[in-house]
Amino acid sequence: DVDVVMRSFEAILHSTTWTIRSPGAELSRTEIAEKAFASFSGSPYALMVSSGTTAVELAVRALKPPRGAKVIVPALGWFATAAAVKRAGASPVFADVDPLTSCIDPVAVKSLIGPDVIAVVAVHLHCAVANLSALVSLCEDHGLVLIEDCAQAHGAAFDGRPVGTFGAMACFSLNQEKMIAVGEGGCVITANEVYYRRLHALRTD
Repeated sequence: DVDVVMRSFEAILHSTTWTIRSPGAELSRTEIAEKAFASFSGSPYALMVSSGTTAVELAVRALKPPRGAKVIVPALGWFATAAAVKRAGASPVFADVDPLTSCIDPVAVKSLIGPDVIAVVAVHLHCAVANLSALVSLCEDHGLVLIEDCAQAHGAAFDGRPVGTFGAMACFSLNQEKMIAVGEGGCVITANEVYYRRLHALRTD
């Protein structure tokens, strides 16, 4: 409804709370959106950011990757996932995808695990969901962090559980082409308070 949207814009323009750092009793629109997205996604913490790419970058940064760190990403997908890993100071390592789902193949991931690998980014692509049970088990066995890239998977589920709640962190895109579109934007969710606090600090870094 156009009238509802316009009234919302007017409320923002007349508000004294313009940013997340503005003092005041009322919640900012960002904080309201974060609470709503956390509830929607089934996660205790949600942090709004400028884009889905930024969400992936901050998730990798939250791991404090050491020099030479590597992160396994799918070989098929939008370049932003690998670019975000690089921007975070780690090197992307490309794993083949499962031909049935076009999502990252756990068997290919296992073959690439080495001493410098710290994480795996599972991208849920083209209305398909990666094999999360196999990836969770693999990451647990090898001490790796699983990050879910849910840019195309808002509201999806795997074995009856919301995607985004399997990994240590999950990243969503909210741009004009996604299922929840706000023009541009992104979100990171996590159940880990330590990662949430790091993400919160990194957002304003």
